[in-house]
Amino acid sequence: MLSVFFIVVSILSFCLKTHPNMRVPVIVNVTVRSVDRNGSVASSWYLNKDR
Repeated sequence: MLSVFFIVVSILSFCLKTHPNMRVPVIVNVTVRSVDRNGSVASSWYLNKDR
């Protein structure tokens, strides 16, 4: 009975993963480098959340 419970939970989790609201978003760290007029380089970063 316990093994059947885990099989059912596993199947449910796989089905829920396909629903758009239940997907885990992919978060990408994007580094942006810029050079100002003085020639100094500045780096900044932001997180880009793609679905």
